Amino acid sequence: TGDAIRNKAATTPMTAGFTYRIILYNTTTNRLVNTILAKSGENFEIEVPKGDKFKWYAYSFNDAQNIPEPASLENPAIDMSVNKDFLYASGDIETLVTPQGQLNTYPINVIFNHKVAQVKVKIDASSLAHVSNIESFKVSFLKNDYFKKGVFSIKENAISNLEVVPTDLVFNTLEATNVWEKSFYTAD
Repeated sequence: TGDAIRNKAATTPMTAGFTYRIILYNTTTNRLVNTILAKSGENFEIEVPKGDKFKWYAYSFNDAQNIPEPASLENPAIDMSVNKDFLYASGDIETLVTPQGQLNTYPINVIFNHKVAQVKVKIDASSLAHVSNIESFKVSFLKNDYFKKGVFSIKENAISNLEVVPTDLVFNTLEATNVWEKSFYTAD
């Protein structure tokens, strides 16, 4: 049998239980080894042949939602959204040839990079609410072309097919706390 690649969690301060997907390729054979959905704070192992080289890719939406496999694992790409963060990491591992029956583990150090910029809009009218009643509330952007989504190529570490996502209305509801907060993400 082969060795195992093991990881406990992404090393950035990712919230325990947040999900990320690992895609592992054998660079000696140029073939997919495996893809798994992992959770921050939980161990996983992928058994691999001894004496080979591997390239791993990891990506996350920085939440606890399920992350489906890319439609194509030969040229994996992920659609990005203006409503979610997108994290990415990659690295290489080389396994050693060891005597029969000896298994080695090769921990991978996943350090994610943000691939989108976050724009957070927050309006705090809680002090105003002490002296007046807020009966209606609507906030919109001056223009509706601030945010873009794209397609992220996992192997190329690149964003393509950028397109504007019209976003004009920010808030249109009343909140009991009189504090409104919303995040948007843009791929450029």
